[in-house]
Amino acid sequence: MKNKNQTRDLKIAAIAAATCHIPTLETQNSDSLDFHDVAVWGLRDGLAAAYEAGRVDAKREVSAAMLKYGQRLDKQSAKEVEK
Repeated sequence: MKNKNQTRDLKIAAIAAATCHIPTLETQNSDSLDFHDVAVWGLRDGLAAAYEAGRVDAKREVSAAMLKYGQRLDKQSAKEVEK
């Protein structure tokens, strides 16, 4: 299973490829391969995609935490009501 950093890096690389036409974010040790001309709209689209990906991931983590801890809270609330 991939760790969070690997997953994050794969998402970033996919965004860079799709929006900025950058085939890899790995260092190539060559100026012509490591530096790219990127249109402002490509940069804007890439940043927007990264922002949305982060927002979706954060929502997913909150939902998972609510499911995990919400059940515990519901049980505690039920016990308090019974008292």
